[in-house]
Amino acid sequence: HHCMIKVDSREDSAVIKAFQKHNIEIQVEMLQVGDFVKDNVCCEHKSVQDFLQSFRSGHLQAQLLNMQKFYTHNFLIIVGDWKELVIPRYGVVNSYPLTTVQLCGMLASVGARYSVKMIHVQNNSQMALVVDALIKKCGDGKEVTIRETELLRNTLNSDDIKLMIITCFKGIGQKRAQKYLKDENVNEIL
Repeated sequence: HHCMIKVDSREDSAVIKAFQKHNIEIQVEMLQVGDFVKDNVCCEHKSVQDFLQSFRSGHLQAQLLNMQKFYTHNFLIIVGDWKELVIPRYGVVNSYPLTTVQLCGMLASVGARYSVKMIHVQNNSQMALVVDALIKKCGDGKEVTIRETELLRNTLNSDDIKLMIITCFKGIGQKRAQKYLKDENVNEIL
């Protein structure tokens, strides 16, 4: 009997629809830990805004420790566009953008302190596919290396993060960002 992916009942209906759209079998129930779980795999997802809020409040750190306590393979899936955090939102009071350095620091701190792999996706549809693929990968008994799957090429190493963040700034494309990454001064800042 193959058990379905359990999805936390507090999830947004848009998230549930994303799984259904890809015909991924799910079972909705109240989960104590994580948002999507199956066997020894646990995925927590955050929008970029939630990531920031929950990191600052310390809630994220508590969640990640909890995941590690109960599951072998843990993933933090961040959904959305980093631009939302690095570029001030016009007309929004108290929308102080993060500096690149702060964002890198937060991501580095999560990556270094917890045995949780971080994956970045653009939207719920991609997230559903990634969760499904992660669970299949981890379930085949082999140690999962995310690089193996085309779909999951967007797992973050520190250079990827730096590139992503540099390209958030106005008028900087991939090529120029690559050039900046080679610059010692820029690297020092990041």
